Amino acid sequence: MPNAEGMTIAERPSEMRDPRCAIRDSPAPRILHRVSRITAPVVFTVRILMVALLVLVPVSLFGAAKSSSVPQVSGYKAVRVRYGPMNKMIMAVQINGQPANLLVDTGSNQIILDADAASS
Repeated sequence: MPNAEGMTIAERPSEMRDPRCAIRDSPAPRILHRVSRITAPVVFTVRILMVALLVLVPVSLFGAAKSSSVPQVSGYKAVRVRYGPMNKMIMAVQINGQPANLLVDTGSNQIILDADAASS
């Protein structure tokens, strides 16, 4: 529909068009292309890191030893221990026929022993 000047909206020069329609005339593809050029190295780096992660995780999982048997060393015997509170290693033993719980000394320079564990 022609306006007072006898032109349709499509025939108007860009400076005469409504500024709200300027978004349609703006070089959006060029701006998006610039943004994609800026982020392309970032995307490439993220992809490389993801591939490296996907390659390394299975290697570490499948490279772990599957043996559940305890290695035998001559002169030593494997014993069962249980882990109490705060990961204290406790062994059930018999001393002079009486059951007792022993706290395993790991050789650490510090030990935290609560009164309950000391009295058992």
